[in-house]
Formats: sequence, structure tokens, C-alpha cells
Amino acid sequence: GVKFPEKGKHGDMFANLDEATKEKAKSILEQEKSGKLTREQAKEELTKLGVKFPEKGKRKDMLADLDEATKEKAKSIFEQEKSGKLTHEQAKEELTKLGVKLPEKEKHEDIFAGLDEATKTKAKAILENEKKQLEALNVDLPQHKFFMK
Repeated sequence: GVKFPEKGKHGDMFANLDEATKEKAKSILEQEKSGKLTREQAKEELTKLGVKFPEKGKRKDMLADLDEATKEKAKSIFEQEKSGKLTHEQAKEELTKLGVKLPEKEKHEDIFAGLDEATKTKAKAILENEKKQLEALNVDLPQHKFFMK
């Protein structure tokens, strides 16, 4: 099965920190959670403390074979999507025009294929419940279609 990182996800990032610094880092994360700090501010503060962030390699791979100018355009499109200026669909379209190969997402029908309606409904309810539990643990879920339905 799939192994989700335990609640100690942040623990890995904090592995090389002493106790006092870990406490500061946790406090920063709490402030981000409560809305006192933005994600960027929290990241900046944590970086100052020496917290190493895991690289999110997904975008880098998609942009790997692009020249610098095109990479910058692609990053700008990601930013515009994040800020809400572009919808996900518009961003996808723009990126495709630039030659960015977007990873194919599995259609959610695939994971429920062959199930009768009652079973599908149960499966979706389980996924929804799992999603809530993972979010409560502060796990960032990929935006898969089957989590959204």
C-alpha cells in the first residue's frame, strides 16, 4: 500500500536542529497555520533558522529541457495560476504553448472502474474521510481529481 509520512513530517526538516531551534520552527509553523504569517514569510523565517526544505521536484522535471527564458515564462504562469489570475485550465494551455510537457493525471473513473454504484459511493466516502484526516495532520495532498469528486 501507500505509505504516508507520519505526523512527524516536519521532524525530517528539523532533524539537524537543536531543541530550542525546533521549538522556534514549530512556533513559526503555528503562526503560518493561524494566518499570522504567509507561507512565504514562514518559509523565510524557517530558512533563517537553518531548516532545509524538501525540494518539490515536480516542476523542475517538467521544465528541465527548456531554455532559461522559457523557464522564466513557465514560472510566471505558475505564479499567475497560484495568485488566481489564471485558472488551472488557462495555465495548462499557456504552458503547453511554451512546450512544457505536463504530467498526465489519471482519470478518477479509472480507480473506481468496475465498481457498482453502492461501492463507488462507499469508496468516495472513504477517500473524502482520508483526505480530511490527512489535512488535519497538515499533509499536503496532490490535487488529484479523485480527491475532488
